[in-house]
Amino acid sequence: MSKLNYTTRGGITVTRTASAMPYKKGLKQLLHKLDRYRGIYLSSGYEYPERYSRWDVASICPPVEIVASGREVEFRPLNQRGEAITGCFRAFSKIIHTGSNLRCVRTAACMAA
Repeated sequence: MSKLNYTTRGGITVTRTASAMPYKKGLKQLLHKLDRYRGIYLSSGYEYPERYSRWDVASICPPVEIVASGREVEFRPLNQRGEAITGCFRAFSKIIHTGSNLRCVRTAACMAA
């Protein structure tokens, strides 16, 4: 399992951990969790030698839900980590003008974690 730690210029410490697992074993467990929790599973079945390879990316119990319609974008925290992240988005959305309406919403769900 590889681990990467670094600190951004803004003083935020980031830790990333990557681990490999047997494909069939990992997928079955992951799909079972996705039946019970929010999450995402992205998979590419396309392969071309020396150019593209197959990959799978998954996330279970995300901290933030992003909802968009037209030019409206909402960031909804789903737990305490999500509340911290949307706080950053709030500050960022005050600095930039994108022509879109960015809203960071406080939800009751964020207090449940």
